[in-house]
Formats: sequence, C-alpha cells, structure tokens
Amino acid sequence: MCDFDTWFLIVLIYIVKFTLVVKRPRPSIAIVLFFCTIMVAVPYIYLRVVDWTETFNVDPLGHWIGTPVMMLFIPVATFIYDLSTKKRIKPKMLALRYIIEIAVFPIWAYFWILLIEGMLLDWWWL
Repeated sequence: MCDFDTWFLIVLIYIVKFTLVVKRPRPSIAIVLFFCTIMVAVPYIYLRVVDWTETFNVDPLGHWIGTPVMMLFIPVATFIYDLSTKKRIKPKMLALRYIIEIAVFPIWAYFWILLIEGMLLDWWWL
C-alpha cells in the first residue's frame, strides 16, 4: 500500500495543491486545475497503486472505490478548506502543514482499511 507509486502520487498532488494555494488563481481556475489533477490520479491509482492480485480477502469494491477514496480524501478535503479560507497562509507555514498531512497519511490509510473498509463496509476481511 505505501510503496513508491503511492508516495509519488501523494507528493505530486501536494505539489499541485501548494502551487495553486500559493499562486491564488481565481477559485474557478484553481478548482478546474485541481479537479484535472484528481482525474489523472484516479487511473494512476488503478494502474500503479492497487494490488489487483490481492483478491482473496478484499471485495472488488475495496479496490474500485476504497483505494481512491483512501488516497484522495485528505488532499481534497484540505484543498477545499484552503480554497474557502479568506486569509492567506504563508508559504512556509503551508509547506509545514502539508508535510504534516503527508506524514499522517499512513495512519489515515490504516484507519481507513481496518475500520472503514474492514469493519463498517465489510470490503476487507482476514
């Protein structure tokens, strides 16, 4: 789950986010550019991140829906927050916050897999 392709995609998404939040284009342009980034990320997740050989204990919905939601939830949620806030965040503080968000990603991923996919949605089992 946390291999090179996963980290590459997460860092790439955060680079795009950082650029859009710091440059502050019109909100409609920022939304379109970030949406395009996410639309490119979803096929990349299916092709490079999802382990399609692991079918014994994973429901197909866990691969088709669960993995993209797990990987994109935090970046999209914080992008919406960054776009909706009126005050400008200093680039150094924004970079520090994004580093913390990236560091929290493995905790979120295991929370998503074990509790949400495993116990709540029953897409994953032992």
